[in-house]
Amino acid sequence: IEHFGSYVADLSVKLQKVRQKQDEERRRLTELRTLLRSSPGMEKEVPSADMGHTPEKGAGYSLHQLQGDKGAGLTRTGHLLKKSEGKMRRVWQKRRCCVQADGFLDICHGDESKPPTRVNLLTCQIKLVPDDKRCFDLISYNRTYHFQAEDENDQRAWMSVLVNCKEGALLRAFDD
Repeated sequence: IEHFGSYVADLSVKLQKVRQKQDEERRRLTELRTLLRSSPGMEKEVPSADMGHTPEKGAGYSLHQLQGDKGAGLTRTGHLLKKSEGKMRRVWQKRRCCVQADGFLDICHGDESKPPTRVNLLTCQIKLVPDDKRCFDLISYNRTYHFQAEDENDQRAWMSVLVNCKEGALLRAFDD
């Protein structure tokens, strides 16, 4: 029991250091948020129909690469083709996907008995695939999801909802 006492004491010291680092990081992030909000060059962009790649004249810099069509909303449920990660051959698999207003994308498995994969959109990048106008990539911290929509309009709608949902989650995180 005595050797557990020293182990607990060591863990207490380590925990205190981790908490100090977290407090310092929180303070720095709060300062950065304040700086970004007060920056004169950070006006909002006017979203355009082509996903906002070019800001309107006179608008400042944008924090985000893509701007979604706000009319597309924050939620969407439907089917997308997802490219498998097989080592030998990669195939397109039809998957039911659901974008939640809380900032998550649920990707259902082929086997309905398995729970869907939940992807936090705050930790992802959404990128166009230049070679195919129906495709887009969702890059998370541990993998890249390659999606294909039915057509270009469907692709724009999915990307807009994903971007809008991510932006909403980011704004909520900054308001906390």
